Amino acid sequence: MIAKELGLPYQNFIIDKRSYYNAIQEATYVTETTQQEKAQDQFISLITNIISEAVIISDNIGRILRFNLPAERILVKGEHCDDVQTLFGIDLQALLNLPPKQLVEIREKK
Repeated sequence: MIAKELGLPYQNFIIDKRSYYNAIQEATYVTETTQQEKAQDQFISLITNIISEAVIISDNIGRILRFNLPAERILVKGEHCDDVQTLFGIDLQALLNLPPKQLVEIREKK
């Protein structure tokens, strides 16, 4: 035991084969899920950053999750905003129904 050889505190656990197998399965699932989420996040980031138009990604309640540089330049104007409603002064549902040109006009007035 490495911990014992290094003089570190340790605790021995005796578990049955089924529990060991379940723990390995759970660890494998968590690892694979984390890797998939990371790959998906990297893909979304890549796509968002190569789009030359302003892109703001929010969750279903309007919290801003990410935005690209053109969105930052045009819309944020140095302000710190955590949600779409604060950024535009209107709720998410109303925002989704507006044409892009009107969004820019709203930000310019604000």
